[in-house]
Amino acid sequence: MKNHQDLIDSIRDAAALRAGVITAKAAHPDAHILASSDSSLLQQLALACVPAEVRRTLNPAGVFGRGLGTGDFQNALSSILRSASLGKLNAQARHRAFCEMRPLKSFMPHDFPRADMDVALVELAENAEAPMIAVGDSAGLSARIRTWGRNINISRQVIVNDDVGLLVSMASNAGANAARLEASLCYGLLSSNPILGDGESLFHVDHGNLIAGALDEANLFAALAALRDQLTPAGITADLDAKFVVCASGLEGLARKLLHVAGLDEITVIAAAGLPAGRWFVFADPVQSPVIALLHLEGTNGGLLVGPAKRKLDVDTDGVLLGIRHDAGVVAVGRVGCVRGGV
Repeated sequence: MKNHQDLIDSIRDAAALRAGVITAKAAHPDAHILASSDSSLLQQLALACVPAEVRRTLNPAGVFGRGLGTGDFQNALSSILRSASLGKLNAQARHRAFCEMRPLKSFMPHDFPRADMDVALVELAENAEAPMIAVGDSAGLSARIRTWGRNINISRQVIVNDDVGLLVSMASNAGANAARLEASLCYGLLSSNPILGDGESLFHVDHGNLIAGALDEANLFAALAALRDQLTPAGITADLDAKFVVCASGLEGLARKLLHVAGLDEITVIAAAGLPAGRWFVFADPVQSPVIALLHLEGTNGGLLVGPAKRKLDVDTDGVLLGIRHDAGVVAVGRVGCVRGGV
C-alpha cells in the first residue's frame, strides 16, 4: 500500500507526464498508468494531499477544498510548473553559452576583482626561490542580483477542469520570458561598452579587441586572429580559439554562410534581437576566458523559482496562489576572450 508521500509523488508525476513536462523514465513507476487514465489528476492530487484520517471526517467537496490549501498540493503543483519553466528557460537562453554562470550567496552587492588579472610563470633555476606575487583586494566592479517576478492565481475551476496543459503553457511562457530578460541584461551590458575595474573600457582598439568594420570575410578573419593575438595583462599572447560568433539578428544568415564557406562550422552562431543592427562579436569559450558573468543565487537552478506565494490578509480569492521569481545579474569580468565588430 502506498504511503502518503508516495501517492502524491505518483499523481504529481502522472500530471507532469500527461503534460509532456517529464519523460516516462524520469517519472514515478506508477505515473504512466495514471497518466493514461481519464481521471482528473489535479483533483486526485488535491484529495491525496489530505491525510486519510482527515478525509474520513469531511465530505468530498470539503476534502477537495482542504487539499487545495495544503502545502503538499502547492509544492507538488509548483514542481510541475517549475519543470516546464526551467525547460523553456534552458531552451531559450542561448546567451548562456558564451557567458560564465557565477553563483552568489546573497542579494548583497558583490565586489569583483579587477578584470584581467594574470599570473605569468617564470623559469626557476635549481634550488632558486620562486618570485612572489602579492594577492589582495583591488579596485574592481560591483554588481548584485536583482529579482523579477509575478504572482499567479490558479482558480478552482482550472484545477477542477484538470487543465494541466494551460498551466504548463503559462509556466513555459514565464521561463521563456526569464531567458529574454537575462539576454537583455547581457546584450545591454555588451552594447554599453562598460568601464572595467582598471578604468578602461571593455572594448578598445588599444586592447586589440575592437574591429570597426562590418561583418565580412576579411573582418571575420581579422577577429579570429585578434582573439589569438590578444595579450593578457602579463603580456602573454592569449592564443584563444573562437567558439561563438554572436551577432545582431540581421547578420545571422551572413554569419552562418561565412563560417560554412570558410570550413569553420565548429564555431556556433548565436543571433540576438537585442543587439544593435550591424553589431557582431567573436567569443572564446568562457571556460577558457570568461568575459561576461551571469549572476544567480546558489542552489536555485540558475535563478528561476516557482513556489507557493502568500496572499494579502484582506484578499479572499478561491484557488491557489503561486509565485514565479527570477533572480539574475550581469557583470563584465574580463576583456580577453572577446572581439567586437561593427560600425
